[in-house]
Amino acid sequence: MVQAEIKTRFEVGPITFIARHELWDGNIQDHADQGVSIVVQGIVDGEETTLLRFNCFDVERSYIYGPENPNLKSDGPMMLAGRTEGSTGMGKLYRMDPTADGNPIGWTIKTMKSKLPDMLERAGIPR
Repeated sequence: MVQAEIKTRFEVGPITFIARHELWDGNIQDHADQGVSIVVQGIVDGEETTLLRFNCFDVERSYIYGPENPNLKSDGPMMLAGRTEGSTGMGKLYRMDPTADGNPIGWTIKTMKSKLPDMLERAGIPR
């Protein structure tokens, strides 16, 4: 079970950023872990929808394009997995490289600052 202790929301125009600490249960997820998840949400077809998710955990360092978008397709060798544990098979999961990318929270903030519009488009959200 994912336990979220504190959730912080930041609304910037049509986009909402949510940062929260999560504890993953090794009996439910594929491994026990803990860290910060950063979620980018927006309104799609009238519903609040997760557009991007960044897992900045001790073990799991990854980001997911369109975790709630059933229309995304695998797009080549950079793709490491087409589904995440416990998901419905939606989204594109990519791993962060701790050597090249460094601290996952810092990498996430820098990447969103420079590439958020492109990442949202890749997640299936038109500009």
